Amino acid sequence: ASKTRSGLGPFVVFGPPGTGKTTTVVEAMLKVLQSNHKARILACTPSDYSADILVERMKSTLSSKEMLRLNHPSRHTVVLSVKPYCSVDALGFYVTPSLAKLKTFRVIVTTCITSWRLLQAGVSRGEFSHIFFDESSQAMEPEMAVPLCLADKSTVVVLAGDHRQLGALVHSPIASRSGLRISLQERLLTTIKEYTMVVDAANDNHINGFPMCR
Repeated sequence: ASKTRSGLGPFVVFGPPGTGKTTTVVEAMLKVLQSNHKARILACTPSDYSADILVERMKSTLSSKEMLRLNHPSRHTVVLSVKPYCSVDALGFYVTPSLAKLKTFRVIVTTCITSWRLLQAGVSRGEFSHIFFDESSQAMEPEMAVPLCLADKSTVVVLAGDHRQLGALVHSPIASRSGLRISLQERLLTTIKEYTMVVDAANDNHINGFPMCR
């Protein structure tokens, strides 16, 4: 969390299942908000399910005035605990708030693809001080390029996932052979310092803090 406040990066956190990657992402986001009252965060995942998990992890700390769960209009169901954080019109359809309203949220949680609605609403580059990706190894690089369009040189970017477990689902053999199955996280790991989770947080009931990193 302290490193993600420094303005350096991008940062990549990876580790096997159960090592606390999502916990680390959530804690880092909350620490950023706590230490910098001007910080604004865009949190993205490849799926609605994993995006909802981020909201559920932060809802005890952030109110519906501080955090928005941005959904695609075609989404059918949302778990009850997440609904208060969603923007819905009079007919019950999920909508994107106005640009002025979007600027009031400290955290916006959405999927990589649905983040294009922020661009459509007029959100400018650099509006978010931080962009966090969870389950980033499961996203194709073009998906992640959408929210990254909102980053500028000062934006801190953090990716967390496990490229050794689940990768992006690519149906085309041609696209797969051409490299589409290689996630941005996996490519970055060849060029930047690694932070590997080495404690199984899911199976250790005695852990009262961060999983250890090396």
